[in-house]
Amino acid sequence: MVILTIHGNPPSKSNQYRVRAMVQKGKKPRAILYKSAELKAYEKSFIEEIPENCKVDMIGDLHMAVVCYFSSRRPDVDNAAKSILDCLQKGGVIRNDRSVMKLTLIKELDKDNPRVDIAIKRIR
Repeated sequence: MVILTIHGNPPSKSNQYRVRAMVQKGKKPRAILYKSAELKAYEKSFIEEIPENCKVDMIGDLHMAVVCYFSSRRPDVDNAAKSILDCLQKGGVIRNDRSVMKLTLIKELDKDNPRVDIAIKRIR
């Protein structure tokens, strides 16, 4: 089992991508999708906060319980889940976010200490 706390408000993954036109000489312009500075900063901060003993690269079917303590009521907890799962994978806590078979999400408020509490256990 892995238990960890990450500080800060997780950004909504669906609102954190930007589109830019890429123009190359002699070619048709095409759209490029890229992460916002806010999402990049959150991912970096999240990964830096992961304790070394939690970087276990969990495999198998997983159950993840997540409590998001937001600083306001505005964010949607379901949109934050994707950012959290991606960060756990990039940070070496889980091998692949496809392994999460059961996900429990709870939204709470804490204006003074926004954070995410995460517990992950292998179920098979």
